[in-house]
Amino acid sequence: QIRSGPFFFMYQVDDSRHQTLTHSVTPMAQTPHTPNNSQPSCGMQHHTRNAKRGRSHFRHSHGGATRQPWSFSNFARLFRTAQSKGGEQPPAQARSSGPPIVGPRRSMDKPGFEKAHRGAWVRTNSSLLRESGAEENERVDLNADLNMSTGANTDAAGKSEIEAAPPPPPPLLDDVTRMGMAVMADLAAVVRGSEGDDSVESSSRRPPSQKKALDATPLPDAAMVYPPLAGVKHSYASSMRMYHRLARQVVALQQTQRPDSMVGVMLPESQPRVRFVHVSDTHHHHRDVTNVPDGDVLIHTGDLVGNYGKGDDRAMLKQLKHSLGWLAKTAERFDHVFFIAGNHDTMLDRRQYPESFTAPAYQMIGQLPSNVTYLDAEANPGQIVKYRGLSLYGCPVVVSRLETQGSRYYSNAFERTRAERRRIFEQIPDHLDLLLTHTPPLGSGTNVHGCGELARHLHRMAKRGEGVAPKVHCFGHEHSTFGLVQNELTGTLEVNAAQEDLIRYERKIGVRGACALTFDVALPI
Repeated sequence: QIRSGPFFFMYQVDDSRHQTLTHSVTPMAQTPHTPNNSQPSCGMQHHTRNAKRGRSHFRHSHGGATRQPWSFSNFARLFRTAQSKGGEQPPAQARSSGPPIVGPRRSMDKPGFEKAHRGAWVRTNSSLLRESGAEENERVDLNADLNMSTGANTDAAGKSEIEAAPPPPPPLLDDVTRMGMAVMADLAAVVRGSEGDDSVESSSRRPPSQKKALDATPLPDAAMVYPPLAGVKHSYASSMRMYHRLARQVVALQQTQRPDSMVGVMLPESQPRVRFVHVSDTHHHHRDVTNVPDGDVLIHTGDLVGNYGKGDDRAMLKQLKHSLGWLAKTAERFDHVFFIAGNHDTMLDRRQYPESFTAPAYQMIGQLPSNVTYLDAEANPGQIVKYRGLSLYGCPVVVSRLETQGSRYYSNAFERTRAERRRIFEQIPDHLDLLLTHTPPLGSGTNVHGCGELARHLHRMAKRGEGVAPKVHCFGHEHSTFGLVQNELTGTLEVNAAQEDLIRYERKIGVRGACALTFDVALPI
């Protein structure tokens, strides 16, 4: 007797002359255990094979009926007969009223789960509520049984002594829990009161999850003087890891900043300086980037468009048109705007894409205001721009994933081989004030997708003397390492202003704003 799924397979071997092999299929829940020396009492068809004849021969029998050919309809009919005429029925308490209904669908194998739109089983709040209700009913039944078994006295109002006992006092909440509950309540009020506000996406008005709200801790006061953090308007920022990491980085840079520093997150106002505002990787979500502090120069280091999948050229050019329009409008608040391309901006890579796709893009760039400048050091190696005595150099080249991973992506603009990147990055001039690239250097912070050739060249520049490496390196591309750090090997202030992850996280709770990063560079004397 072998159990397989919902059926029992019973095999009986006869050692007689013909060595017959008889087996039957019986529903597990309908037929009790049958000994091996007796024939199972079920109306299923039995197949007997005569091994002595040397060929496959099946004899069909069913309760003495005439021979019938095998078919699935006969099997289904006989299976219904077996259910109606089978053995003992299971006890009533063992029978289930049906599979639990979870959300709009039934789950046979995962009670309490619902199949999501992508095919994954997810736990639903309705199932949790049903379980809590079932536990409450069980608790009430248990109290009733306890009253009956102990013979508890009942007063005139029908209440037992057990029920009349005072409820236990509520548990004491620590400061962190109370703070988290307050943050969640404030944010829920903000989300409820923001209906009809342009700053909230109507499709993503959701309260924050309780877990994230309870993990909220206030940002340090020393970091709130930093303009990007001071510009965050929603209270949920206090529970976002990226904002906490940025706050720690700002405090660390302020503590290590010397009085004679030429670069810093915030230089003294008495010192002649230029304030740069940096954004990157907006991916056609530029309308969600509203937290852009005031400054002198705006920098965008690539990935203006999305292009995460195969799209037609017209759609990509339309995204570029919208992004460049946002840059032109934002340029009204700044003295100048400098930007480079990223690996998603395929329409700006003249080397890999045809002129019919790239010519309209460069025509749009030519129509930008005079205070907006596009930098491409690969096409123009000697293109060093000056702003109030400060030198800037921009290069959009990134690592070729076809070379490193063996896969070609749709977002493969400016992807170059290792030898090509070595040749291009060796042309970076010395004593730069600002270096703009889309890719980060490999190994800086936690940038695992950076470029090793760029990192090696910057290290060689730092070894040649102090001030040879760039003072500030602005990049994006790596969404998870948003923030500012000081490179210990080169002494360069590295600024990663990728906005993609911030935009995605904030959309989940129904707010927007993101966070452009700012830094100051002292003017040369």
